[in-house]
Amino acid sequence: MLLRAAALMEAEGTLDGPARHQEFDTLLRQRSKDAGAESEGGWEGFFRTVPAWSSTPRRIFAKAQDYVHTWQSLGVQVVGCRFPSGHALKTCPRYLFALGTPPEPTTILCAAFNSRKGKHTRRRDLWVRALHQAFDQTADQPVGWVSSLGTPVYDLTTCWAHAQRKPLVLVAIPSRSRPAVFEALSYFPDLKTAWILSCLPGRPACPPARYVVCRDRLVAAVAEHFFVLAIRRGGNLFQVLNDELQSHSKPTWIFSSAQESPETEGNRKLLHNFSHCARVWPEQVTGLAHDHHPDPVRDTSPPLAFEFTAFLYHYTRSCPGPWPGQSRCAWAEDLLKDRPWADHMALDTLWRILWEGRLRASGRLIRQGIPVVSWTRVPPLNLLQLTRWNPALIRWTFEPYGLAVRKDVLKSLGARPVIYACEAGFAKIAPMDRFRFQLHQPGRVSWKAEREWRLPGDFMLDALDPDAWWAFVPTAEEARRLQENVGRLCRIVPLTTLTI
Repeated sequence: MLLRAAALMEAEGTLDGPARHQEFDTLLRQRSKDAGAESEGGWEGFFRTVPAWSSTPRRIFAKAQDYVHTWQSLGVQVVGCRFPSGHALKTCPRYLFALGTPPEPTTILCAAFNSRKGKHTRRRDLWVRALHQAFDQTADQPVGWVSSLGTPVYDLTTCWAHAQRKPLVLVAIPSRSRPAVFEALSYFPDLKTAWILSCLPGRPACPPARYVVCRDRLVAAVAEHFFVLAIRRGGNLFQVLNDELQSHSKPTWIFSSAQESPETEGNRKLLHNFSHCARVWPEQVTGLAHDHHPDPVRDTSPPLAFEFTAFLYHYTRSCPGPWPGQSRCAWAEDLLKDRPWADHMALDTLWRILWEGRLRASGRLIRQGIPVVSWTRVPPLNLLQLTRWNPALIRWTFEPYGLAVRKDVLKSLGARPVIYACEAGFAKIAPMDRFRFQLHQPGRVSWKAEREWRLPGDFMLDALDPDAWWAFVPTAEEARRLQENVGRLCRIVPLTTLTI
C-alpha cells in the first residue's frame, strides 16, 4: 500500500519528502480493515476514501499505476525505520524503499566519513591512505560497508566492497531528473549485490542540499562502526556524526596524523566529545613516501628546431575522477592499488592517451554536444600567451603537456578551423560544419586568441606515420618517466630542448 501511496504522490508531485512520509503514517492509520481494498483493482477505491485523494483525476491514478508497475518489476520493497526518540531522522524518513537483499544479521556494518576536499583525489592524500588502512584492517573480518553516491570516499568504499565481495548497503539519492534507484544503478552499472536504500522511490522531492545531509545521516544511522578520516569542525558532516553518536554510541575509530590542520579539527573534537566510544586508530597514518626516481635527467642533447607552423597542438588537462571511457570502479582500483597514473594530472592524462593510442572526443562545451577533439595553432613555447587561471573550473586553461600532429594530416581527416561567430551566426552555418561554431561577442566573449581547430570524433594515433606526430612535456625527467611507462615507441620531446 505504501508503494502505491508513494506512486500517487510522485504522480501529483506537490509534496516534499517530509510531508510525504507524514502522509504515509496517516494512510496507515486510516487503512481499511477490508483486505480487498488493497487487492489489485481495489486500491484506487481505498484511496478514494481518503479526503486528500477523493477527487484526484483518473489520469493521476493511471500515471501512479505505471510507477507501481515499474517499481514492482524491479523488486522495490518497503522497509520501516525505527529511530530512537530525539533522533534527527525520527520524523523523516519513516520508511525506506529497498532494492536487493539485505546483509546477514551477523554482518558488522562499517562506514567511512570524510569532509569534502578539492576536486582531485590523489593516491598520496592522507585520507586515501587512512581509508586504505581501514580496508586492510577489516579485510578478514565479517564486516560489510555502508556507502552512498556523490563523494570520493563513498565511491572508493563502494568499489572496494564490491571488488572484495563484501556485503554492501548503498544509500541512494536522486539526481535532478532521475529516481534514486535508477541513479544508483546508472552510477555503478556493474553493481549487482548491493542492498540499495532510498527515502523515496521516485524523482527528487527535496532541495539537493537537504538530500546531501539526509544521505549522510542515513549512512551514519545504518552503520554500526565508524571510521572518521578527516572531518572539518563545524561542517555538516561533523554535525551529522556528532548527532548520531549522541543518539547512539557506536565504536568509532578516528584517524590521527602528525600533519594536523583545519581539515582534521573535527576529528579531535569528536574524540573529545565521545571518548567513551571513540578511539584513535592504533597507528598514526602518514602519507607513503613519494615514488623514488633517479636524479633529474639533464638536457644534454642539442636544441631541436621544429617547423611549428606545420603542426596543430592538443594540450592535456588534469581530469578529476574517471577518465572518459573509464568506469568509476576502475578509477577507484587505480587509486587503492597505488598505480602511478592514478592522480589524473595533466601528465597522467597524456600517459593515458599514449597508452590507449586514442584521443577521445568530447561534446562538453560544444554547441549541440557534438563530440570533437580540440586543437590549437599555438605552439607550446608560446603557451604563456594563453595560459590563465579559470576560477569557475578551478584549473589552468592550458598546461604544457600534449601532442603535436601535422596540420595537413589532421586536415585530411576532417579537422577544420573554428568559426567564431555571434549567436545569430549559428543558424547560417551548414549543418555539417556546426561542430566548428564558437560563440564570439567582442568585449564580452572572445576565444580567438586560442586559434582553435576541431576534429569530429575520436583521433587514433596508431594509424599515423611516426614522423607525423610527437608528444611534449616540460622536462627531460618527465619525458623519461613517460617513455618508461607508456608501453609503446613514440617520440616524447622535453620542452627544454626546443627552440623557436
